Amino acid sequence: MDRIAQIEDALLGVLRSANTDVPASSIETRNVPLTEQELKQMIGKAPFIYVEYGAGVPKITTEAGAVTVKRWTFSLFVASKSLRSKKEGQRGSYDVLDKCFDALNGVQLTDTGWSAKVNWLNEQLFYDSDEGGTIYQQVFAVDGQP
Repeated sequence: MDRIAQIEDALLGVLRSANTDVPASSIETRNVPLTEQELKQMIGKAPFIYVEYGAGVPKITTEAGAVTVKRWTFSLFVASKSLRSKKEGQRGSYDVLDKCFDALNGVQLTDTGWSAKVNWLNEQLFYDSDEGGTIYQQVFAVDGQP
């Protein structure tokens, strides 16, 4: 199996077994759309957690070439909505994002055949709907070595 697919499967396993308040069936890998219409349709499926692969690059190679650390970047898209208010939708996303941090922080993805660890990079508001739904994007890296 491809290393990226192994990492995705390991991430999904951790998130599905964590107490994120998102049904396991709504935690999946996905290419996140970028059009306004597609994002509005996505909000209708909230709550959800989507993991999207970004890129992979060698991070460190020793001068002797003995140890290589690779870095694969991913985005975590977390969505929540509230029919009562926009602010409740945002705060629901904060709560799910915080639970994802707890679940993934410092986790060793040993099922991948590499010693891989999650490192958090940056977060941003990805989409905010007038209907009380919010999607946050959290970019993170999985650093691994054989």
